Amino acid sequence: MSQIVQEVKFLSDLLGAHDLSDFVTEVLGLSPTSPALQRGDVVCKLASGDVTLAGAELSTPVTVYGIVLDFAVDPTAPNPIASVARGGVYDATALRVDASTNLAAFADQLRVIGIFLEKLPLVQREMKSAELKSQYPELYRELMEEGHLEGVLSKKEQVISKSSKAVNLLVEMFKRRGSNGKR
Repeated sequence: MSQIVQEVKFLSDLLGAHDLSDFVTEVLGLSPTSPALQRGDVVCKLASGDVTLAGAELSTPVTVYGIVLDFAVDPTAPNPIASVARGGVYDATALRVDASTNLAAFADQLRVIGIFLEKLPLVQREMKSAELKSQYPELYRELMEEGHLEGVLSKKEQVISKSSKAVNLLVEMFKRRGSNGKR
C-alpha cells in the first residue's frame, strides 16, 4: 500500500512573529492565463477583476492585491477561485512572486494596503546625482565641496550608491536638518 504525502505550507509558516491575526480575506477569480498559485503567493488584481501571480501577465506593484491562503489553485479548473488575505504580517522568505520580478518591488505597495513583511532584505536604491542636485542643491554642493562624492560618482552613469559613505553622510544630514535639506 502506498501513501501520497503532499508537502504544503501551513499558514503558521507564512505569518510573521508579530501577527495581527485579524486578516480580511476575499475570494476572487483566478485569471485563466495565470500560473498555478499556492499558499504564500503574492497576487495582483487585473482589470478583469481576476488575480494573477505578482509580476505575471504584465502586473505591476501598483496592482498588488494580497496573499493567497489556499494550498493550491489551478487556473485550468472550471471557475478557479483563490482566498486572498488583504492584511497582516508575513514572513517574506515564505512568499513568492513571478520569476521575472522580486518581492522587494512590491513591498512598498503591500505596506500601503496593510500587508507588512518581515525578513525582507533592504533594497539598495541608487540616487542619480542629477536627482540629488535638483532636490537638495545645498547638500549636493556641500558634499561636492567637501570631497565626499569623489570616487563615488561614476563618470558614465552619474550614480551614487546607497552603500557609499556619501549617501550615509547625506542620511545623517537629513536627520539633523530635516527632510527639506535646509539647516
